[in-house]
Amino acid sequence: KSARSQRGGELGDGVEGGWGRRRGMALSRILRHREFDSAGASAFSSAVRERRDQSFEQSEQRIFVPENAFSGSSACSLSLDGVEHRYLLAGACDGGLACFDVQSHYHAQREGQQDLHEHLFRIQASPPEAALPLDAQPRHRHQSATSSHRDEITSIQWYPVDTGLFLSSSKDCSARLWDANELKTVCSTTQESQINCVAMPEAASGHCLIALGAKDSVVRIWDPRSDCISLNFAGHIGLEVTCVAWSTSCEWILISGGSGGQIRLWDVRKANSLLVLDQYNTKNYSEGLNPMPDVEHLRQRSLKFPSAGDALMDRFDRNLQEWVSSKKLVKMVSDSKRNDMATAHDSAVRMLKASGDGLFLYSAAARMTEMRKWDLASGKNTLVNFELPASGLKAWNAVALDSSQNLFVAHNKAIFHLDTATGKRLSKLSGHYDRVTACVYNPACGELYSASLDGNILLWEAERLKSHGKHAEKEDGNGGRAQDFGNEDDWTTDED
Repeated sequence: KSARSQRGGELGDGVEGGWGRRRGMALSRILRHREFDSAGASAFSSAVRERRDQSFEQSEQRIFVPENAFSGSSACSLSLDGVEHRYLLAGACDGGLACFDVQSHYHAQREGQQDLHEHLFRIQASPPEAALPLDAQPRHRHQSATSSHRDEITSIQWYPVDTGLFLSSSKDCSARLWDANELKTVCSTTQESQINCVAMPEAASGHCLIALGAKDSVVRIWDPRSDCISLNFAGHIGLEVTCVAWSTSCEWILISGGSGGQIRLWDVRKANSLLVLDQYNTKNYSEGLNPMPDVEHLRQRSLKFPSAGDALMDRFDRNLQEWVSSKKLVKMVSDSKRNDMATAHDSAVRMLKASGDGLFLYSAAARMTEMRKWDLASGKNTLVNFELPASGLKAWNAVALDSSQNLFVAHNKAIFHLDTATGKRLSKLSGHYDRVTACVYNPACGELYSASLDGNILLWEAERLKSHGKHAEKEDGNGGRAQDFGNEDDWTTDED
């Protein structure tokens, strides 16, 4: 026993020893099972991605230069295009916009030097109206095509189809759709209150609607084709709508979170709320949300649906009516309407992120202990306990989801890497000197980009392979051992 434990201690001294060696054995085992066709085709790739994401470290070779784009201001919002996964859009605290090419280092071909990611274009912020002379101040709230935002950018997003358009919103009560080639406003809308968030559906093919959340309890749907607000959804119990997100599986489902802790699901084809998430999973509430059976529902349950000319059609109609009467759907729906005051969190919702397959929803509130995972098929709280600090979440929607269903959540000066299945903290990325405001994951390159109030945009990439031994011990001051985040406390600061 002692000799075996001593041998294990020796193996743990290297970077690839201990935990890394066991991970390597697991990968080789999965690869061997794949050869004999006993494992799925994506098992090995998922294991490689998971191992890569757990070894993220700050890049020293590739550096973003945002100070030339924002003239002293810091980035507060990030968005990566979903077509090429190449162009990183950043919004500044003063209302400026800039775009960076994350693949520019492939064309530089400079050996031994750092690769600097300069901005491809920038849109400078317009001066505030108070700083303009009286004759130059606008007489109405309409924004011209050449003007830009005058205050902090609250949300930014690329057009999901191509990189020719992008969307932005600001604290100056305006939302704009930009032409990326001409760098001009295609259309814009202005509200009476501050716009907190905007969102476009990533999987939409039948519409191009844009959801707006402002400092009131109404969710607005903006149609850029007619350049007007086409729909208004009211129902949140809070004073403002803090987050909006579209479902990744259905282009008509919209998810919104409010300052009162409510999370509502809307079908933009209907007038009322489709679902209100309840953190306590009350029985009557969940049963009242079961829809009436349709053809697709019967097919999924392997039930035969008779044709119109079938002799069993009358019997099927009778059975359907008896099923509706036995389930008392009318009463259940009316009971569920009384649960419209149900809340998903006890504080304001600060984060909404739908999984890539559209089956789950991740949400977080002002208190980080209230981060939850929801099953969108049933609307129930899965009761996953995420290992996060107890202090409040200050960043708005600063979250990224990788292809292996792992979460990167920004909190204060660090980014926490979480396992969505168990809620366990896998790693902690520290490198910023001020509060992290946004983070974006690049699925094509396996990289993570983060912005902070310290004025920096950092790039996180997988750790390079190092040989274990004396050379690795000299390079790594910790002896090559991975940091044990499970024993790290959350009540002390870096200064302590």
